[in-house]
Amino acid sequence: MNLRLRMRAAWIGRSSLVSATALLLLAAPAAAQDLFRHLDANEDEVLSGKEAALVKPLDADGDGEISRSEFDTAVAEHRRRLDRVDQALFTVRDGNEDGRLSGTELSGYEFTDLNGDKRVPLEEFLAGLRQQRGDLKKLNVDELREEAVRRFKALDQNEDGRLSGTELADGTTFDLNGDRRVPADEFLTAMVLDTVTAVSEGSPPAPVPAPAPAPAPPSAPLTIDSAVTTVVEAVNGKSSTAMYAGFLPELRGLVDEPMLRYTLEHIARSHGKIALPRGKGIESSEVDGTVTASVPVQCARGKLTLRVGLTRGAISSFSFESPQVDQLNDRLFLDLQENSDGVLKRFAEFYSVPCQQMIRSVLAKQGDDAFAMIHPEIQQSIGREAFQGVFDYLLQGVGRDAAITLEAAAVELDANKKGEFLSVTHLVKGSAGTQAVTHKLQFIGLKAHFVGLSSKPFEAAPTTTSAPAGVPAKGWKVVSSVEDGLRFSMPGDPTRSVDEGGHILYRLDTQTPSALYSVHILKFDDNIEGDPKGFFEGLDGSLPDSFQGKIVDTDPANWNGHPGRVTMMNLKDGRVMVRRDILVGKVVYAMQWLTSDTSKGTQKSFGLPFIESFGAPEEKASKPEPEVPPPPR
Repeated sequence: MNLRLRMRAAWIGRSSLVSATALLLLAAPAAAQDLFRHLDANEDEVLSGKEAALVKPLDADGDGEISRSEFDTAVAEHRRRLDRVDQALFTVRDGNEDGRLSGTELSGYEFTDLNGDKRVPLEEFLAGLRQQRGDLKKLNVDELREEAVRRFKALDQNEDGRLSGTELADGTTFDLNGDRRVPADEFLTAMVLDTVTAVSEGSPPAPVPAPAPAPAPPSAPLTIDSAVTTVVEAVNGKSSTAMYAGFLPELRGLVDEPMLRYTLEHIARSHGKIALPRGKGIESSEVDGTVTASVPVQCARGKLTLRVGLTRGAISSFSFESPQVDQLNDRLFLDLQENSDGVLKRFAEFYSVPCQQMIRSVLAKQGDDAFAMIHPEIQQSIGREAFQGVFDYLLQGVGRDAAITLEAAAVELDANKKGEFLSVTHLVKGSAGTQAVTHKLQFIGLKAHFVGLSSKPFEAAPTTTSAPAGVPAKGWKVVSSVEDGLRFSMPGDPTRSVDEGGHILYRLDTQTPSALYSVHILKFDDNIEGDPKGFFEGLDGSLPDSFQGKIVDTDPANWNGHPGRVTMMNLKDGRVMVRRDILVGKVVYAMQWLTSDTSKGTQKSFGLPFIESFGAPEEKASKPEPEVPPPPR
């Protein structure tokens, strides 16, 4: 599942993005053939040399020339891509599933409200996007290139010269080859293609729809039999999407996609493949227009009862009943703690969307909209004033031109070591500084609700030598070196050495647990930070041979706007290695933790606190950060 960020950042120019070419007006061509004709200066039906400067990525066969066939194929595919991505974007932003965008759902896309009623259905949203793209036709090539520079820089948060990962959240229409990486020239070409498909002055105006009526019922209503079958097929792995699509709109507002998916996976793990009883019809009853059925399904393991409600041809309720289902919440938090099958990453990426929506509302000084996203009981028990204090602190600490990146997610336990909250942290970097903003979410049924919020300076370091959270305090040391440009924590005093190449090594061996802690400071002649993709691809090729093992997982782990990654390996000798690389200009900071104790508890208590302790050597003075406490229990 791709991370989808709801971002609209200010555009700031970067003149070195693309080289200058001959001036060309794009206002005239209104169709693909016209644009091709304008580009084809020598009229040889082929774009080459300077003629192809704006559309080089369309050279499908790599022969240095773009034929009319290649060009027309690219334009047709771009039209299909725009339709697909624009509709998906609408679905993502329509948080309450009511078939229209309103309130905070419109944040950053107010220009699509063509009739000014502050309610934007799908057709009006699409028309607004087309109209915005139409404005590009008014630009000449130099102006279009400058606009591309501004937009590209705003999206390129790690400044590596390409868009990837979360940077593509609202910009997948620019990914022409579908490789999830968009360099600057591909971005510019996509904007050129936008001019072909857009609406502009002189073109027929896009229709402005009247305020949309309430969503119509599904064109093919479900029966109770087909509804039960849909749920059974979802458990068996066919499609949770089909099940979700069959929900009544009111039910969609009560079910989060990752929670639905996890629930179905948990049932499949617990009971194996399930099936309807053979030779028996589904017995049902109807009360006040709702048809309900209770079905004892056949399971590979254990016993399971499925209950489904149907209202107006859509699923209005469902439940699974078994002893294993009763353990769902405990199992969920255990899997989140261990990130089993990437479940923590999946949840973090999904809930990053509303988290960033709230942050954007705060930065736009729309505190009412942000406060409205908090669970009503928390609003009442804690009050608006407490949250406003956090909002103001965030605004002051970030300033203008903010960029948001997902930094981390974790599980918080209660006094009985039971899972209580999911916390999701984002780095918000602006003109005044960087803040780490953490949202606390609590699961109620199959939906997560905001119940807490905090904001603090990202570089707030501990003022005393102490152990990371969750680790015995005795023996842990904070190593801080201005000369080496870093700070980290270890459970003891490491040795420091420098080799002939000027590379620095901090090293510590411990007996309990048996582990090796090391921090390598590697210095290069080239700007490694400028090509993180190349560095990590090289690392993936060298680590398995160097350590005689297998890479089992990787996760982004940026630091203070610099690219970084955590790599986990299982070595052939039975040891586990966790490594974090952080790229800062020409320097790579590589933190490694190797241990023969492969228990999750040891990794959590000794490995991760070390890996996560990296910071800058100089502490910035700051006032205490405000935090809205979690709800009273």
